[in-house]
Amino acid sequence: MWNGFSYYEDNSDEDFVDPNFIEELTDSLLSYAKELDIQVKWAELNPYTPPASDPKVATIVLNSSWHLPNQIPYQLAHEIEHIKHHDEDYQFLYFTTDLKKTIERDANVDAIRLLVNLFMGQMNFPEQVNYQSFMTALEIPYSLRYYVKQAMMDYPDN
Repeated sequence: MWNGFSYYEDNSDEDFVDPNFIEELTDSLLSYAKELDIQVKWAELNPYTPPASDPKVATIVLNSSWHLPNQIPYQLAHEIEHIKHHDEDYQFLYFTTDLKKTIERDANVDAIRLLVNLFMGQMNFPEQVNYQSFMTALEIPYSLRYYVKQAMMDYPDN
């Protein structure tokens, strides 16, 4: 069970997430990727260089220097979903149509579901977790709040 998602207040009134929580969640995702025969490589890049995936060769490259380190599990889940969706099939249309929005939305939605399922399945009291704490802990963009709320409401059925 993950005990690391214990939000507690420090003296500066900022939430703190146990780094072991992020590490354990990342390890779970890496194991999942391995089960799917997805290769994950780490590179030390500019802190603002985002991750990438190549579904043709089932490979993900993550930035170990990313400026929001708690966001790495979300990024990894997102890239896993691109590979599961075989998104390279649409690459030639990606930049010329609204397909890019659809592809990214689908990867986001399924990444959030994956994270919620992994995360909630390890919690002693999943009903005590709220979507804002979850999003803050993983630095998930606020624009995705609807999908996080929906995935949490659907758990464990999603």
